[in-house]
Amino acid sequence: MTLDALSAHTETVPPAAALEEAAQRLIAQHADALPDLSGLIVLLPSLHAVAPFARALAQAAGRSTLILPRLTTLPQLAAQMPLLQPTTSELERQGLLYGALRERGWLREQDRWSMARALMSLFDELTLHRVALPEDEADFARRLAAAYGAREGPSLRFEARLVHSLWQVHNAVLADRPDATAAYVLRLSRLAREAPAPLYAVGLGQLAPVEVECLLRYAERQPVRVFAPALLEASKDPVQEVLAAAWMAGPDTLGERALRLRERHPASPLANRLRLSAAHGLEQAAQLAEHKLRRWLAEGRQSIAIVAQDRLAARRLRALLERCDILVSDETGWTLSTAAAASVVMRWLDLMASDFHHRELLDFLKSPLIFSDVPAPARREAVYELERLIRSRNLVSRLAHYRIAARETGSTSLALLDRLEAARRLWPREAKPLADWFATLRQTLDGLGITQALRADLAGAQLFALLATLEEDAQKTPGRFHLAEWRRLLDEALEATTFRDASIDSPVVFTHLAATRLRRFDGVILLGAGAEELPSRPEGSPFFNEAVRAELMLPTRRQTLESQRKDLAGLLSGANEVLAIWQSEKDGETHLPSPWFDVLATLHEMAWGDDLALREELRPISPPRSGATPRPAPRLAPAQVPTRISASGYNSLLACPYQYFARHVLGLNEEDEVTVEMEKQDFGQVVHRILARFHARHPVITRLGEEEAERILRAITEEVFAPLLAQNYLNHAWKLAWEAVLPDYLAWQRSREQNDWRVAGQEIARRRRLALDDGTAVELVGTLDRLDRADDRLAVLDYKTGDPSRLRKRLKDAGEDVQLPVYALLAGEQVAEAAYIVLAKEGPTLVPFARDIASEAALVEARLVNILGNLRAGAPLPAHGREESCRHCEMAGLCRRAFWETLP
Repeated sequence: MTLDALSAHTETVPPAAALEEAAQRLIAQHADALPDLSGLIVLLPSLHAVAPFARALAQAAGRSTLILPRLTTLPQLAAQMPLLQPTTSELERQGLLYGALRERGWLREQDRWSMARALMSLFDELTLHRVALPEDEADFARRLAAAYGAREGPSLRFEARLVHSLWQVHNAVLADRPDATAAYVLRLSRLAREAPAPLYAVGLGQLAPVEVECLLRYAERQPVRVFAPALLEASKDPVQEVLAAAWMAGPDTLGERALRLRERHPASPLANRLRLSAAHGLEQAAQLAEHKLRRWLAEGRQSIAIVAQDRLAARRLRALLERCDILVSDETGWTLSTAAAASVVMRWLDLMASDFHHRELLDFLKSPLIFSDVPAPARREAVYELERLIRSRNLVSRLAHYRIAARETGSTSLALLDRLEAARRLWPREAKPLADWFATLRQTLDGLGITQALRADLAGAQLFALLATLEEDAQKTPGRFHLAEWRRLLDEALEATTFRDASIDSPVVFTHLAATRLRRFDGVILLGAGAEELPSRPEGSPFFNEAVRAELMLPTRRQTLESQRKDLAGLLSGANEVLAIWQSEKDGETHLPSPWFDVLATLHEMAWGDDLALREELRPISPPRSGATPRPAPRLAPAQVPTRISASGYNSLLACPYQYFARHVLGLNEEDEVTVEMEKQDFGQVVHRILARFHARHPVITRLGEEEAERILRAITEEVFAPLLAQNYLNHAWKLAWEAVLPDYLAWQRSREQNDWRVAGQEIARRRRLALDDGTAVELVGTLDRLDRADDRLAVLDYKTGDPSRLRKRLKDAGEDVQLPVYALLAGEQVAEAAYIVLAKEGPTLVPFARDIASEAALVEARLVNILGNLRAGAPLPAHGREESCRHCEMAGLCRRAFWETLP
């Protein structure tokens, strides 16, 4: 049943002035009742049309005072009809269908909630379209097979069995307590029986059969008049005449229709109304829309709509507008799951699932919604302390590990960690009723200081209201559910809920195509006019193809397309100017315009020699380059010159002064990363720790037997590697690599001790004061891996796990590698030997500093004093741009070497 069934009560009105014409006819019909029209009811397609129609009525009545009719929508009018029986919530329905699927063992557990929601949608359609399934399941399967044009295979029989059996379960359980859709049908029936006042309907669009039936039965008791815009008809509206010629099939060709249009309209009705623009990608689409919108605002236009068919481009446009302080009223909204308030809830559940992985934990704690009952400075300091603690101790996960470390160091983060532990204990492993899970979430939000912050946030307040409703509805949902099952239900609920910020009042509105019915705009940007976005793709359903839907008298894709096309036709009549934009290129692939606009452009070019393409000059997407990016060479004020420098900082200063500036002056050094899988650098640090512990306990290993020394070193290896192996099984490979070297290292160490060298210290932090010429001083700092003594001789040694030949190359040129000379300076006394101990798989190798270490250390000290003195005097810190320094430099994006090197 369609609107055609109401043809006896229907009058057409011109699309460009549908509200005005309908208002005039209503006023003419009830002129004797003026100024009181409160005894009438007017149905509109949405509440957006209420204010415009009220203005149209006032203008048509020509009175300063007018008592308006009841202006509403059909669902809202029906909602005012009381029901005697209680209703079933959507959550109860979904839980019922989920339980039936679980009881029968149908589908995977992770698919059941979404299948239950899909079944609810299907059953709602069946209810709204008065479709009754056959009583016999086998008969239903045969009808499906006939509609599909296929044999009754296992998959078809399973579809028939699933739909048929759950439809019966659904109807049997909900017979006494109707769901929302069944309640709507009952209210429509009561509305039709009571028919409280004469009824007018303006531009309602597509109605369900039960709604059409309601209006027909209503008309038996009260006058009913339906005003329908004459869309896509060759009527007196020139715009609709052009659109009908392009979009409505006929016996003649497109060229013949174009010729007739040109004869009837020498000037195109669309010439100053519609323009089409192909953008080369997302950014240009958004910038093109922003450019046009800002121009319209500058012209003083008061009502501008962005019809967001392309949601990604719309989000980018919104960001560009907010950058220019242009706020928009968003009628489309966004899913609640993407709001920060909802992400806090989901991150808490992710934390428990990941055993409080450090990245997720720090991300969670940095949200301002967490621990909102703690003063912000104290909260930030505690989180910062925890982050440093996690990085310094390489803590990957487990709340217990963080709490132990915080307790040992006296960190202020311990109080927050204790609250996290208390919240975690609320979540059991066993199954619980749905309502209990929602109650647990509520208690967790209270305990973590989130509730207060949510109530103060617009999206948070809506989330809190949703959770309260779900908890109340869950009280009537039977069965017990595991945490994973409840989590999937919560995900579904957040994805299905739309958040809209109603606090913004702006002349610019984001909306969707159906919401533009009967509305007038000074300008419209149709963002997403490509073949992928227009017509919109239908929401996927796991049930029934188009043939089956037609057999069951359910809406088909064809009907949906027709409705969208009429909405677009109404938009083009109701807007003073429309700019339709699509992305002609996406991910390197060509994308076509919507077939509706494609054929319209072709017809228009045939008729008037204009393909409707936008030809106005636009500002460039990016400002033109005035030349190459200059090679950076910052200068420091004396107060900016660091008063402390390490061996690595010194090496960085020599390799690239700008690299040193970025790392140590701007403080952009990369933070220590928590590593789960060990890397080569981490391996070297682990070996350092093992040998430091070993030699601290046994400075002279010749006092131990060979087997005893190896046993002790292997025990220390197990001790140091134990937490790393617990983090990641793959770290066993690094342990095996070290254990392969271990016997050779002990042999090498015995040989060294036979030459009278003894380990005198390891992991020794030292500092040295360097006086500058201007009377200031700089502190040279470093940690020496190892000091050896032989009588009155001192050796500075540094462990390495790299390539010996690479280290020899680094030491070949004087002054190129300053690490060993700096360590010699920090040793604080005459150094006889400096070398790297390379712990390679072939065995330990000593790579000695070949030149006189004392002389080289003196030269390194003098050069550093000179460099720092020059920096204090204003010397620049240029970027060298040498390949060997730039290859692994993390500051490459900051100095922009690629630009100043390749551009003229």
